[in-house]
Amino acid sequence: MFKNAPAPPEHFLATFDSRARAIKRPMALADEFTAAQSRVLELSRPPSTDEMLELYALYKQATVGDAASGKRPGMLDFKGRAKYDAWAERKGMSGEAAMQGYVDLVATLAKKYG
Repeated sequence: MFKNAPAPPEHFLATFDSRARAIKRPMALADEFTAAQSRVLELSRPPSTDEMLELYALYKQATVGDAASGKRPGMLDFKGRAKYDAWAERKGMSGEAAMQGYVDLVATLAKKYG
């Protein structure tokens, strides 16, 4: 019909299905990830140490990617090693999967801690 008209942006085409219902896109996930970062700070009490390590690892994997090998903290830096090890366990996980894991964990913590 309009041969010379530019194609609509990909994000526009992928945002709605044929019934005009919104479908989940990476941009929506990024917004959820940002909201989850704020939400975790509003919990009525702090998460457990294991939950905090999980949050840290998923956040770092989502924002930085795989942990740099050879950069593990020294053996007397217990906290730093625990954080690094939790992050390194997620090696190979995609940024989107890590974001979704973070969002899901924050939702679980919000139910648990309010």
